[in-house]
Amino acid sequence: MALYLGSPTSDFNGFTNLQSLELFFVDLAAETFTSITMNCRHLAFIKLYHCTGMKHLVINVPSLKSLVIEGYHKSLEINNGQHLVNISLDLEEDWLEDPSTGTVKTIKTLADSYELRRLHFGDALGCQWHLLDRLCLTAIDLRDVDVFHVTIGMVQSCPCIKELDIEWKRTWCESSLQDVVIPSINNSKHKVDCNAEYKLFHLRK
Repeated sequence: MALYLGSPTSDFNGFTNLQSLELFFVDLAAETFTSITMNCRHLAFIKLYHCTGMKHLVINVPSLKSLVIEGYHKSLEINNGQHLVNISLDLEEDWLEDPSTGTVKTIKTLADSYELRRLHFGDALGCQWHLLDRLCLTAIDLRDVDVFHVTIGMVQSCPCIKELDIEWKRTWCESSLQDVVIPSINNSKHKVDCNAEYKLFHLRK
């Protein structure tokens, strides 16, 4: 059962003191979400869990520090995200297949953020992340060679990470898996080439 949230009235001036917004199973239009959040000047935390009606999601909250999104969204665009410290994305759509949606541009912009310290993807991306100190990759299918190499490539693209969390999809034939040995990843012919000499000496966890 989902709650429907309609558009605010024309005289709506936002919630002056609102700092945290969490929406669970709410049906609302993207325009409504934008209208509400852009008028909350002190909003620092947003969590969206399986909200519908917003296939193309735009986040325009300059004060935002933490963004957590889980659910179906075809594209994501983040404007004025210079203060974001924590981002967790688990989108149930192939949100990188169309570069015109603004999602790819958003990801590249976040890669240069000076504030971002924690990044969590429910998928894998091959970008450069110079300032991250924590990386989480969940629901990764390591049986797919391309996904495997992109995952390893992401780790290598985060030279300052201190905490690394990788969770992969398990099947019945993998239930007894106790050890994983990677003899060599030299001469990769996939989109992301890996450096077999890379060592995580600075990793704490």
